[in-house]
Amino acid sequence: MRRIENEVEKDIEYFESLKKMYFLLCGLLADYDKKWKVPSVHLTENVHKELLSLNKIYACGSYYGELTLFVTKPLTKSNKQMINKVLQTNKLMKGYRSRLIEIPELHAGVREIQSGFEIWSTGMGTLGCFVNIQRKGVQETQLHAVTCAHVVEGEPDVYLDIGKQRILGSVSHYMYDRYRYDLATIKIKESDCEVRMLDYDQQNFYDWEIFDGETAGKTVYKFGAKSGLTKGVVLGNDISRRIIDDDPELRIEHNILIAIPSALLTHPDSRCQMHEPQFSVGGDSGSAVCWLDNSKVYVVALVCGGFTDKVTGHYFSFGTKFGIAIRDLQTIENIIVTPARSPELPAPAL
Repeated sequence: MRRIENEVEKDIEYFESLKKMYFLLCGLLADYDKKWKVPSVHLTENVHKELLSLNKIYACGSYYGELTLFVTKPLTKSNKQMINKVLQTNKLMKGYRSRLIEIPELHAGVREIQSGFEIWSTGMGTLGCFVNIQRKGVQETQLHAVTCAHVVEGEPDVYLDIGKQRILGSVSHYMYDRYRYDLATIKIKESDCEVRMLDYDQQNFYDWEIFDGETAGKTVYKFGAKSGLTKGVVLGNDISRRIIDDDPELRIEHNILIAIPSALLTHPDSRCQMHEPQFSVGGDSGSAVCWLDNSKVYVVALVCGGFTDKVTGHYFSFGTKFGIAIRDLQTIENIIVTPARSPELPAPAL
């Protein structure tokens, strides 16, 4: 009997690997032929909220094209009944998968200063990218760096060294609505900055744009202060997550979910957990997640956290959606935010 169970488990693992490879293949083909569609599940914001309001669900959304619930504890029969009720009420009849995860604590985290630099404030983090900020009705623009809000939480100044001797600048805009945004801007005091972004071969600098479209299946990369250059794939473009906070209104944070595919396709029994590649680690918060398309770099997100699958040991990174956060920052603060450019080049608006 045990032998039959083992064979069934192997068959299930085989088909799971096939589904993952199909998802990745669709992502590659979609870049060349728009007829190819990356499998995805699209939920309304109300469905996200209903699911995240349930006990034990930390995050939910489309993962490898299937509705997946990332849970902090095993689901009981009662939990499953509540989940099924939400899905049935919203006419989502294709079911769901659940994955047990472990949530790490956030780490608040002489050449030209550039994307990927180590920065220090409350703790260590990463400089994501540079933007120009202009008050509406005012002609002058000022150079700012962008990182995650939790990296600079509670501190007015940001430094380039742990001893806090070399100042980068002062926090100018701070968005830490923890259910929706994790973004801050830093008014630059240093003048020696490379405002363009490196490609993932680290050969050339490119002007960059803000991306606000569908990212599922796309190959992306980031330069983190702690882990350096890593490449991964966006496994979910519409992931919401729950932050346990004493707030009467359950709002959702707009995230993408990223991991390194080669790690995910490795059988858990044969992997070496100590050498399991991760897209990001503690100290990488604030890193710009980029997509390179025909020599044009797009910033799609900022690394803001992650979690570990308790069964497989695989690590998944969250990225705050950059386009949404910048667009709302402009509205809230009555400012215009554009990608920073070398002085001789114009900066296109979002």
